[in-house]
Amino acid sequence: LVGRRSLPTARNARLAAVAGLTAVMTLALIWNGWLLLAGRGIFEDRAAYTRAAVTVVMGELPPGVDPNKVKLLDRTVTRLREVIADFGSPLQDSLAGDAVPAVNPALVERIRQDLLAQQAGNLDLEGVVSGAVGARPTAVRGVYVASRVEFPRKQPADSFRGPRPI
Repeated sequence: LVGRRSLPTARNARLAAVAGLTAVMTLALIWNGWLLLAGRGIFEDRAAYTRAAVTVVMGELPPGVDPNKVKLLDRTVTRLREVIADFGSPLQDSLAGDAVPAVNPALVERIRQDLLAQQAGNLDLEGVVSGAVGARPTAVRGVYVASRVEFPRKQPADSFRGPRPI
């Protein structure tokens, strides 16, 4: 699209152009590697949360939690159980095999506590894609902060009821 580009013919200008292009390419490769590693960490956190959530859904819920009302992974527990019955559990993925780490029991307990808090009306997780291993997803002025990334709150235009107190 740009056409043929040639380097300058003068020796010093040619050396400067090659050095500049080498520096730009090196920085681009380093930055891409850093982004890949950071993204891997984020998705590992999400995968751990999803595995723990599926473990909670497949087991017994804490007493007093209505599976038709509380939401986990942006769906009701009843709907998640239907999906697992139809498509199978991601915990028993035959393709991943032993590459899937074990479920963290502390994270499972935290999700159970979150379900109890949500049932009591103290925690609103609507719109959260998934949580983070190290930190509890928190509502901050309409934006959910989970792990190291902020996710905009999903809210249909017709359901807007004005600002909600924090």
